Amino acid sequence: MNLQTKIATKESPQHPDRLSFLDSIRGVAALAVLLEHVGSVLWPGFQLFVHNSFNFGKFGVAAFFLTSGFVIPFSLERGDSLRKFWISRFFRLYPLYWLSLAVVVGLYFAGVPGEFEPGFTSHLWRNIFVNATMLQQFVRVPHAEGLYYTLCMELALYLFLSFLFLKKWNRFSLSIAWFASVVLAAAGVLVPLLAHRRIPMAGLFYFLCFFLGTVVYRNFTGTVSDKSLGLLFSFVAVGTLADVYCNYVLVKKANPDELFTFWAVALPWSVAVAVFLLAYVLRAHKFPQAFVWLGTISYSVYLFHPAVARIVLLAPLPAALAFFVVLAAVILTAAFTYNFVEQPFIGFGKKIQRRGSDTFPRTPVEFKTAGCACNG
Repeated sequence: MNLQTKIATKESPQHPDRLSFLDSIRGVAALAVLLEHVGSVLWPGFQLFVHNSFNFGKFGVAAFFLTSGFVIPFSLERGDSLRKFWISRFFRLYPLYWLSLAVVVGLYFAGVPGEFEPGFTSHLWRNIFVNATMLQQFVRVPHAEGLYYTLCMELALYLFLSFLFLKKWNRFSLSIAWFASVVLAAAGVLVPLLAHRRIPMAGLFYFLCFFLGTVVYRNFTGTVSDKSLGLLFSFVAVGTLADVYCNYVLVKKANPDELFTFWAVALPWSVAVAVFLLAYVLRAHKFPQAFVWLGTISYSVYLFHPAVARIVLLAPLPAALAFFVVLAAVILTAAFTYNFVEQPFIGFGKKIQRRGSDTFPRTPVEFKTAGCACNG
């Protein structure tokens, strides 16, 4: 069974051009990140919970990178063109990101409570300009919004996959994932034990999640067997548990805001992988439309929920009511920005792709890859 046939037979009837299981995961992930950020502000007890028991943000980001790893190889390989891929990525990510940045900066000048990362205002206009490039992580410039770091990570992965594509190594997803898994498992144990230093465990695990997602995509296309998939994920499970113990229990960060227990990290990452795999296994089934729709607007939810929360929380509302008002306001804002900013620019990007690209074969199935909150 070829790729297009597999896609056509596995898609939801309501969404003939999407794999709805991916959108459902993104919808859940977007809600988890929102719950993490807003709940930690509203309830002191919730702040303790996410540091001691289950960190919803870590679950959400891991889930986003897993889904991104699945869809990005498809997006790159279906057109067989780096030009088309980068045009698509640019118009999916940057216009909405620039609007988000403008809102964040606008709230700062309006005096709405909320803080930039340390050092941002010392070179305000320079840092705003660098943030507009989405490359600030690479030049050690503070983020205007803390969650922007995941977008920088995504760009790094796009560059890496583009390099693999040029070298025609992009099909070696299983070997790359094994290499990344072994290196992370070894470094995550040896560095804390021998040097008594932590590695940047969270960021490296999210990179690994992306590569795991690509392997699941290869399983979807029939080039990686179920047995190979099972062996890889079993190794990752054992290696990650050991790494979390060494980097979050044996060696801790000095910043008290960055202190997490073993379970607060291991559980959300494990659940993210389990949810992703379960949804993949059940991909032929119908998924809840509410989560599919939330997944569709998840990039907007991800980008705008901190700013919307800052505005809503200016009102002296009871915590529970404030949370639901924030949730409703975020969803309404995301629906608006998706329909009037994100979608039009995606369509504009497709028009540019088609100009002068008639020589490229077009697949009969359009597989939409909405920007993740982490952008997949």
